[in-house]
Amino acid sequence: MDRIIAEIREFTESRQAAVIKLESDLGRLAQQEQEMREKIAGLEKVPLPVAEYFADLVDSGEKKSAARDYILFLLGVISSAVVAIVLKKFGY
Repeated sequence: MDRIIAEIREFTESRQAAVIKLESDLGRLAQQEQEMREKIAGLEKVPLPVAEYFADLVDSGEKKSAARDYILFLLGVISSAVVAIVLKKFGY
């Protein structure tokens, strides 16, 4: 009888811990939902031309970033080839 009561108590405590965890997760998610709603409300007030201008700025930055990445890649290939040639000349 005591063993059964102990098992029931253990089961109840584990369920209670699960409920407490779910309640804390629910509170955190509710807070995140409220923050997202506030951000969405703020973005809804932004005029469309401003959003398009911001998108153009980001797009041009990404194009410059891609060109920079290609240049750095090519410089890396060239420098590694030069280093390999120099090391081969010296017998390494």
